[in-house]
Amino acid sequence: MQKTKLAPRALLAIALAAITVSAVAMPMPTSSDVRIAIDRALNSPTLTVRFSGATVALVELRVNGESFATREVTGGKTTGETNFNLATKDLKDGDNDVEIRLYDRTGKLVGSDKVNVSTEQSNGGTVYVAAPKVGATVMGPTDIKVGFGTELKSSFVSFFVDNNFKSMTNYPPYTFAWDTTRETNGWHEIEAWAVDETSNTFKTKRIRVFVNNPGGRTDRPNVDLGGKPVKPAREYNVQGNEKGLRAVNVKGVKPVQGSNTLRPNTAPVMSAAGRRP
Repeated sequence: MQKTKLAPRALLAIALAAITVSAVAMPMPTSSDVRIAIDRALNSPTLTVRFSGATVALVELRVNGESFATREVTGGKTTGETNFNLATKDLKDGDNDVEIRLYDRTGKLVGSDKVNVSTEQSNGGTVYVAAPKVGATVMGPTDIKVGFGTELKSSFVSFFVDNNFKSMTNYPPYTFAWDTTRETNGWHEIEAWAVDETSNTFKTKRIRVFVNNPGGRTDRPNVDLGGKPVKPAREYNVQGNEKGLRAVNVKGVKPVQGSNTLRPNTAPVMSAAGRRP
């Protein structure tokens, strides 16, 4: 059998054709095809992630370069949405890099995006609690005021007490009238978030203040005073109607005829003229 020799040019043409067929058979999405949107809710620490342009099997949240949480995407969808919960305690002081990464079912990274979240720890930062002061004792209606170290345009400011959302405003002065009479007496934590026109989030330092309302409810631990327990005052069961009051099951007390009042059962006081010899 006679062997046919191929010229070098022919071999090169065959190789290029094989590469072209392989490329057509296995199309791969480029990074420019993937779209990621990261939205932060103004009244909660929720991160909403929306993606499109790639078949995604896993969404990863990374905070400051470290993996924080993941969400699986079922069905091999090319568009989708998922949520993450990111609290203040999970962030460091200052700037924080919050990154979203998308992976396909083989574990390959198909897209990523980052946003910045800042927490300020002192006055003069981007945003801070101007009033009340740290450790202050407050009572009654108290204004929580937010100050800015730099100008933030079109800001939305949310106020939180003990991690509970209280109010939001988008115009100065950025204050919230906190009714402390609705709180228990004791320590409470105040915090505010500011979101600018480019959706960057800035958080104040969480400060503690002491609520001390007269007559307010205070949760205190049981304290042993070292004394005997004090008996409660005796309660008298008294019933009333339109004709007056009458005593019920009260020893040592009886009603006086002709009167609607009660008096102790004691001997009457005699005048000097009425004394017996």
